[in-house]
Amino acid sequence: MIPLSFILGFYVTIIATRWWQQCMALPWPDRLMLTIAMYIPGCDNESKLLRKTLMQNCNLMAVLVFRSISESVRSRLKSLEDVVNAGFMTYAEMKTYKAVQSDVNLYWLPGLWFSHRLREAQARGRIIDSYGAQLIMKELLEFRSKCGILWSYDWVSILLVYTQVVTLSTYSFVIACIFGRRCIDNGSKSISLLHEAEGQWGHLIQLCLHLH
Repeated sequence: MIPLSFILGFYVTIIATRWWQQCMALPWPDRLMLTIAMYIPGCDNESKLLRKTLMQNCNLMAVLVFRSISESVRSRLKSLEDVVNAGFMTYAEMKTYKAVQSDVNLYWLPGLWFSHRLREAQARGRIIDSYGAQLIMKELLEFRSKCGILWSYDWVSILLVYTQVVTLSTYSFVIACIFGRRCIDNGSKSISLLHEAEGQWGHLIQLCLHLH
């Protein structure tokens, strides 16, 4: 009477939907990069350094999130010094990051640096117009939202009680099937022969163990 197909189907649907939503929430820097290249033009060193720094802050935000939720990334980038050596962060940024005292994940802090640099670039006239700055900031907020979604999925997992119910129901169903499908001796000749064969097989196993 256990609706095992319904329970497992609902559980698998939750797992598959959650996995797909996590895949769709992966932050890609392409749109932000194209927007920055569009509204912050220039081939001089200052413009190139500004675009590179903005994208570095963007990628650093994603790296900090991946270090928090992925064991493979955490094993590769074990400390902030490893992040600096990999080129995602400067030593000055690492000192600023460590100076902030907080009990929560500070993956969003590079986004704050991004917004400050964007405002300074707008004040110096490095951005074409205010609409361009608005689009760049909009893409940054979208990028940050996806990082927050990934962090939330890792922070809030599926309820343990539901996993326990599914596990208990599956094991109960299997055990019930094992006992329910056992052969019952109703006096038939075939059952008697089966029991006799099983007894002979048991004696043979005991003999082999004794000889060993």
